[in-house]
Amino acid sequence: MKWKKPVLGMMLALTVCSVNSGTVSASPSDESVIYLDAADGKQVDLSQVLSAVSDKQVVYFGEYHDSQPAHDAEMSVMEGLYAEHGDRLVLSLEMFERDVQGVLDAYLNGDISEEEFLAKSRPWENYVQAYRPMIEFAKEHHLPVLASNIPRRMAAVVAKTGSLETAAPEDRKYRPAGGIYPASFAYRKRFMATMEQFRVHGREMPKEKMQQMYRAQCLKDDTMAHTIADYLKAHPESVVYQVNGGFHSDGGQGVPWKLDLFRPDTAQAVLSTVHYRPRRDKIDEVWQNNRREGDFLVLETAHREP
Repeated sequence: MKWKKPVLGMMLALTVCSVNSGTVSASPSDESVIYLDAADGKQVDLSQVLSAVSDKQVVYFGEYHDSQPAHDAEMSVMEGLYAEHGDRLVLSLEMFERDVQGVLDAYLNGDISEEEFLAKSRPWENYVQAYRPMIEFAKEHHLPVLASNIPRRMAAVVAKTGSLETAAPEDRKYRPAGGIYPASFAYRKRFMATMEQFRVHGREMPKEKMQQMYRAQCLKDDTMAHTIADYLKAHPESVVYQVNGGFHSDGGQGVPWKLDLFRPDTAQAVLSTVHYRPRRDKIDEVWQNNRREGDFLVLETAHREP
């Protein structure tokens, strides 16, 4: 399998900016994506994707953070999952962190304004275009939303030191149970290969620093997996729709792999976003290069060349 995906917007983004509230002018549409069944490379429509994942308790959408077609598609998937599961559906987002769960709940319950919600929840800078539609859908339909990620300040501590020992005492409650678990060999190999592409002042990143970054990545995966596992333990009839950067779920690695450790036999499905340039790429080759990344591939055209 060839690893072609860029690292823009993935795990190294430890800080993001807040945004002001706004209105999404266009309704979600996935016209700029193509769905492929990863098992055979055949093109399918969204209804076929939804039918295939209807028996899964956790469905992942591994996105590119800067791809609007991917964001539109994940909104369409959410609408389809709601049509199938109704109020059993739960949205889980990498983009919000455990320490703002109370603020998120207050907004969903109508106890605070959107302005206050955004001021206190550290939304990503593309929140309005990318994630607001899902939050507003959940609010309208009274669906829970999980702020599933570790607070970024804690991930930053691990990226700097390799451990959580120097994290603030008041942050201990946000740590995943059991500490930081190592990921699979394949995941570590992929992470290290990606990190080797980076240069610091023209030099390769030191191996020790790479290991610390890897542990920070594992911490994020552990936290998201534990957030899902804890919720399903308390609400076993729920269906979780987890939206995260593709690196966290591609190939069934990252969060899905950790969830299988923490809650074995949970039925899971992965949708993986892939860049597709219609004028240059052959769909069959795109499928061959990425067919192990998920149960379905979401080919997006936001990055196509003119």
